Amino acid sequence: MISSLIPLGIEKKPEPFSKLWLFSYTSNSKAVILFHGVT
Repeated sequence: MISSLIPLGIEKKPEPFSKLWLFSYTSNSKAVILFHGVT
């Protein structure tokens, strides 16, 4: 489920956002929550 969201997030968001998305995905659940809070 999350794996399918990765390409979507990268394609929808600009480059800096896509990098942040990958960072949050590979980092921690807290980072993912932070990213969702930013968007």
